[in-house]
Amino acid sequence: MNELTRSEREFYPQIRAVLGAESAPDAVLDTAVAYCQAAGLDVMRKPIAIISYGGKHQIVFTIQAITTIASRAGWAGSEPIEYSSTLISHAGQQVPEWGCQVVYKIIGGQRCSFAGPKVYFKERAQGNSNWSKQPMAMFNKCILAAALRVAFPESLGHAQEVDEINR
Repeated sequence: MNELTRSEREFYPQIRAVLGAESAPDAVLDTAVAYCQAAGLDVMRKPIAIISYGGKHQIVFTIQAITTIASRAGWAGSEPIEYSSTLISHAGQQVPEWGCQVVYKIIGGQRCSFAGPKVYFKERAQGNSNWSKQPMAMFNKCILAAALRVAFPESLGHAQEVDEINR
């Protein structure tokens, strides 16, 4: 890990505010900033989220960071999401049981397709307000993130999108 300078640490109050991570200790911010530096992301643009639960902190990417990294690595578009015809009930709404997506990557000058896995709504949906208010937007982000991890395992194989984390 790159050693952070004193001047970078002076920005920790602002970084905590931007990330909504007021309770994160300096050691977690050290890791978060180093994580962003390694990925070539500006921490002040909120490419990550720091999730706190059970007294522990987890650093995860936002969908903006995932798509930025994929774009730099040759992401060349995607097909519309395919949804199951089976609907399930969530927060008073009918949503598809699963979804999957094909994304494209440029390899050796050729546009190659990569089929993402089936992502099941019940495995991703959480009780927070965003999943209740806009379940399809949240689900679509999870589907795209899963497909991009298939196409870009070297860049994104480890990257979970913040809305994929069950807390």
